[in-house]
Amino acid sequence: LSALLGVGAGVWLFARGAPLEKEAAYGIALGAVFWGIVGARVFHVIDYAGFYADAPFRAAYLWSGGMALWGGLLGGGAYAAWRLRCDRPLLARTADAAALPVLIGMAVGRIGDFIVGERAAHATSLPWGVVYGHEDAAAYAGGAVVHPVAAYELLLDAALAAALWRLSGRLREGARFALAMTGYAAGRFLLSFARVDPSWGGLQQAQWIGLAVAIAGVYWLVRTRALSAAR
Repeated sequence: LSALLGVGAGVWLFARGAPLEKEAAYGIALGAVFWGIVGARVFHVIDYAGFYADAPFRAAYLWSGGMALWGGLLGGGAYAAWRLRCDRPLLARTADAAALPVLIGMAVGRIGDFIVGERAAHATSLPWGVVYGHEDAAAYAGGAVVHPVAAYELLLDAALAAALWRLSGRLREGARFALAMTGYAAGRFLLSFARVDPSWGGLQQAQWIGLAVAIAGVYWLVRTRALSAAR
């Protein structure tokens, strides 16, 4: 429910601020949501390929959970980029308009993740650790105290949204979206060390993707001298 609320809030906020006709804005947003769901599921299936190799039909069981957020961001972003591929300046402005709504939508979605223990995490002795008592929770650890990783990501999204709002008047065109994704990629890379997910070459899927996105984002920010337009 919180994920649906987050998607709804993000779509509404995007449509209000996008440099597009309302109908076009909603069309792109809803298309991005659809392809985001597809991308999120595909990346999740890849991440847990061993499980789905033994039961491939379960890949279609969307109701049982299993979404990779990076897959959603990349799938939705790829669709929007394809729709606006013929007008690069408009694409940059539209991406900027999507940055804050995406962060807010992700933050809202993490509320439900935190409540139900949707993210498995490592044990911790920190005073804000949590115990999930329901055996169906992904974060259930037999009574052990674990990191509240969903809460960490909620705070990351909220902090990035606040920073972006403060800096919005100082950024060049296209830099707002790049800054949002770079900040999220770096934060998610670090927070993933507290999560329990399959690893490839010592890092989780989200960390490898985060590294690539962060490098691309830093390159873009440096290349465009993002803050040189300060007023």
